[in-house]
This record gives sequence, structure tokens and C-alpha cells, in this order.
Amino acid sequence: MTAPRPGIRSIARNAAFLGGSGIAGSLIRFAYVILVARGLGPEGYGILSSLQGFYLIFVFAVTAGLPFYLSRERAAGQDALAARQSLAVVLTIFSVGAGIFLVAGLAFEPDPTVERLYPIFVCAILARGMAIWARHLFVAREASEYHLTQTLVFRAGELAAVAAALALGWGLWVMALVHAASWLAEAAASLVILRRRFGPIGWPGFAGFRTVLPEILGVSLAFAAANWLRVAPLVAYRFGVEDAVAAGRFALAWNAAMLAAGLIITVMNAAAPAVARAKERDDGKDLAYLDFWLRIGPAIGALGAIAALGLADWVVLLIGGADYAGAGRILIPAAACLGPVAVNHALDQTLFLHGRTRSVFRLNASYAVAAAALIYFTAGHGAPAEYVLVLMSVLILEKSLLVTRVVDRDIARLTLRSLAASALAASVAFGLGLTSPWLGAAAGLVALPALLFGLRVLTVAQLRTGLAALAAARRA
Repeated sequence: MTAPRPGIRSIARNAAFLGGSGIAGSLIRFAYVILVARGLGPEGYGILSSLQGFYLIFVFAVTAGLPFYLSRERAAGQDALAARQSLAVVLTIFSVGAGIFLVAGLAFEPDPTVERLYPIFVCAILARGMAIWARHLFVAREASEYHLTQTLVFRAGELAAVAAALALGWGLWVMALVHAASWLAEAAASLVILRRRFGPIGWPGFAGFRTVLPEILGVSLAFAAANWLRVAPLVAYRFGVEDAVAAGRFALAWNAAMLAAGLIITVMNAAAPAVARAKERDDGKDLAYLDFWLRIGPAIGALGAIAALGLADWVVLLIGGADYAGAGRILIPAAACLGPVAVNHALDQTLFLHGRTRSVFRLNASYAVAAAALIYFTAGHGAPAEYVLVLMSVLILEKSLLVTRVVDRDIARLTLRSLAASALAASVAFGLGLTSPWLGAAAGLVALPALLFGLRVLTVAQLRTGLAALAAARRA
């Protein structure tokens, strides 16, 4: 039997560690959500989640594009320089972002008692930014085992500290302090590991800063805008709705769905170095990667929504308890957003590798602003998760038209067929679900594969090829 190529082994190893980190991180965050949601109640949980979402807007603005920038520069042989220059950008922009976060929070925060939490989250911005920069550097250098180690040690450590604090009866203030301290500890440990494993990084590379800053920041802002689509609903709803309990219920359902979305994106990011090399070699594997997600992504969203139709109320009761009754209805459309999130990320990866960074930022930012404004002004009587689902579906169709022109392949028609098959399957489930949620879920599970094959989103040959690829990766 032919030995697996080194590239395949590297991809499989990197993906395995990142996948393990993603799974471990999701499980730890799931436990964290259960502890905090039950310990603080809907009102306290809504405040904590919205503040974390608010500061993540600034964290994403710098770090979201780092996996792709660092992977590309490593493929071009500029790994050490890219590390120093990206560190300079991270330190500079995070300092500015932390100041903006503090000023904006103190100016617009409706609850005077919550204002005192903002300085704590400023520390969390700086610490989490450094820790995420280090994680992305591990991934770009194909040393994702450290990504897994940091997740297991520090996220589990935060979870244990939160459990102890809640057992002692401590509240929101201590939750914020523990959160900031855990990320500060991870950032410090990551710098030590980088030095021991790869040698000194050197001082931040401010030489050439003006040249590098627009490139790194442009990439980061482009991908950050896609992340804003995931956190903006949380922040906009909390600031727009007057009912703090309703904000907490929405936060619980939305965060549960976005935990799954984060796992999907982590796995996709594991492929970033290989996809970048494929684009450099022009061997077509980068487009095969995109094709896979266009076919599978919407089906993941439909499957999530169909499963939530039968399980949403039970999941909400398990996570938050009776105080969060009613959040199950929000979880169904929130789970459906998994499909557009995955497809949008794959399209962004492709556009970035073809130098369309500005287009990625323009499209993602405009739809994120539209979603935030719509949710803010309709909070209390709107359907925030449904708004995001519709807007993201339109967004990926618009991006597919752009990618069709860029790669000279009919991406848009495939995206439309894939979305149509998933939407029809979900419609069957929801239609019958009016009679019985379990009947609707069962019908949707039957309709989904039938429609995927019927509309030729998937074929038997493609299924066999995919299974063979999985078997090869497992052997590697």
C-alpha cells in the first residue's frame, strides 16, 4: 500500500488536534453555560453574555484573520517575520480597541451597576487577544497539540474556578474576574511555550509596521465582520430589549447554537494551511474544499434545526432550567444558522486566498450592521434569530455570485440548490411539526437526504469519494 503523503499526514495531524481542541472547548463551554446560566439566572447571564459578546467584537477585529495571514506567510517562507509583525499589530490595535470598548461601554451602558465591570473586561480583551494570537501561531506552525493543551488546562481551570465561586455564593463580579484571570494565565503560558518550542520570537516587529498593518488589519476586519454576525445579535438584543429576563433567554439559546458553530469553524480553520498551499500550487484542491462545504454546509443547518424541533425544549431545560422556559423556540432558527455560518466561512476563505479581502469585509460588515440594527429596533416584538438566518442566506448567495466570477466556476447555482434542498426539508419538518414535533423531526430526517440527492446536491459517486477520503485520512 502506498504510504500517505507528508502533506496528508500533516493535515490529518493538525486537524485531529484542532478537532480535539474544538470538541473539548465546546464541551467545556457547554458546561460553563450550564453553570453560569443556572447560577446567575436569566438576568445575570444575559448581562455577562452580552459583555463577553461586546468585547469579542474588538478581539475578532484583530485576530479573526490571523490563521489565514500566518498560514499564507508560512507557505511563502516568511514565518518568523510574520510572527513578529503580527504581534506588533496585535499589541497596538488591542490597546486602541480596549480604550474604545471602555469609552463606548461607559457612554451607552443602560445599567449603572454594570459599568463597573467594563475595566475588568478591558483586561480580558488584552489577555484573550494575546492568547488567541498564540493559538493561531501554533496552528500556522502545524503544532496544534499546544492549541489542545491550552484549551484543556485553562478553559477547564476557568470552569473549575467558576463552579467554586458559585458554590460559595459569589456572583457576577467574581465571574468577570475569573474570566479575565484565566485568559491572562493562558496568554503568559503560551508565550513561554512559544519560546521553548520554537525559540525566541523577538521584539514586536514595528519595522515596516505601516506596510503590514493595513494587510493584517484588513484581513482581520474582513473575517471579524463575519464573527460580528454571530455576536452582534446578542449585544443588540440586550441593549434593545427592556426585559432583562428575555435577554437572558435569548442569550442562552443563541449561545448554545453558536457553540456548535464555533466547533465547525475550528475544524475548518484546521484546513487553512493546507488550503493555502493548495492555492499556491494551483492543484484545484482549494476549490474541492469549497465545493464540499457548499454541498454539506446548508444540510448541517437543516439537520440542526430539525433536531432542535424535537429536542429544543429539553435542551433548554437541561442547560438553564425552568427559568429559561420559552428559549426553546429561539433555539430552532438559531440552530438553522449553522449552515449559513459554515458556508459563509468557506466562501470567505476562498475570497481571501484570491485577494478579495475588501469584498469580504464590505459584505460581512454591511450584513452585520443590518442584522444588529434590525434586532435592536425590533427587540421585544421581533424574531432576532430568524432575521439573522434570512440575512446570512442572502449574504452567501451574494458571495457565491462573486466567487463564481472570481474562480470561473458556477458556484452560485450549486449554493442555490443546496440552500433549496435544506430549506425544503426544514419546511417539511416544521409543517408536520405543527401536529407533533417528533413527527416533524422524523419526516425532516427522511426528507433531507432525499432532497439532497434528488436536487443533485449530492451524488452516490461523491458520497463514495468522500468516504474514501475519510478512510485515507484515518489511515494517515
